[in-house]
Amino acid sequence: MSLFNEAEKEYTAAVSEPTRETLVAAHTRKKKRTKAEITANVKHIRQVCEMENPVCEECGGDLTCIGEELVRSELNIIPAQMYVVDIYRKVYKCTHCADDELTNIFKAPVPVSVMKKSMATAGTVAYVMQQKYQLGIPLYRQEKYLKAEGIEIGRNTLANWIIRSSKWFEPLWNRMKELLLQEKVIHADETPLRVLKRDGKQVDSQSRMWVFCSGKDSERKMSLYYHHATRSGKVVEKIIGDYPGYLQTDGYAAYNSSEKAIRVGCWAHARRKFTECRSKGVNDKNSKAAQALELIGRIFAADEGFRVMPEGERSKKRSDILKPLLYDYWEFLGTV
Repeated sequence: MSLFNEAEKEYTAAVSEPTRETLVAAHTRKKKRTKAEITANVKHIRQVCEMENPVCEECGGDLTCIGEELVRSELNIIPAQMYVVDIYRKVYKCTHCADDELTNIFKAPVPVSVMKKSMATAGTVAYVMQQKYQLGIPLYRQEKYLKAEGIEIGRNTLANWIIRSSKWFEPLWNRMKELLLQEKVIHADETPLRVLKRDGKQVDSQSRMWVFCSGKDSERKMSLYYHHATRSGKVVEKIIGDYPGYLQTDGYAAYNSSEKAIRVGCWAHARRKFTECRSKGVNDKNSKAAQALELIGRIFAADEGFRVMPEGERSKKRSDILKPLLYDYWEFLGTV
């Protein structure tokens, strides 16, 4: 198991310590950026060292500060802080209209809880989600970490927090769907997904995770995931509806359920079958599969240079240069 020998494996005596200049976003760092640009998104805390008794060692006179100098920059990491917030509220009564038989009682309003009868705050749920989905830390490991911090919370409870809180994302998901349907191009695909339990019951059959996302050239990058028990075209009707733009998918017929969408194919799928036809380790430059891949490669190479062009110019270049290559490819298909 690499859990215990990772430090020894990755240890290199010659590796350089991070410096003030390389500390932040090193993977996107430009060579000649200033220190202020490099650390612009990192909080800095000033720690000023002063003399306890500022007197001259030669004559004993008082010293006057004439400036300061930066000695070094250190990175300090503080582990996540965990504490319990006990929420109280004031209870009031009216001293003017109260009598012996009736007393008007008023209570101060309190913040709305993320989940009823749950001690989890919004920050706690966000932390669990971020650990699992962004950092890939499974719930059983989060359970162990919390236990080491003295907090006994089981993975089932963590899972309940995630599922119950997911309703707060529905308005965001619906808004993203509205924006997605305004795009000129939508990519869609579905993949098998095994769900162990659905509505508390064991599930034997596979369900599907559908994904609909904006195009590569879109200014609004978004991906919508939708889980459904079937691979039915009704899912396409529900998500896409009367979308009139280009819908790029594989050849699955369910996507025809969107009657107004303009179906377009995917070159990666067209190329894949020719790749699978090639024999591994065999020099087959003259085979039909190799010839097809060579033609598709020429199309890909030519189109790569058009990606940075404005839309109108890119369309013209594709018409002038790619169209003859496509005709060559269609003609070749007639010989396969």
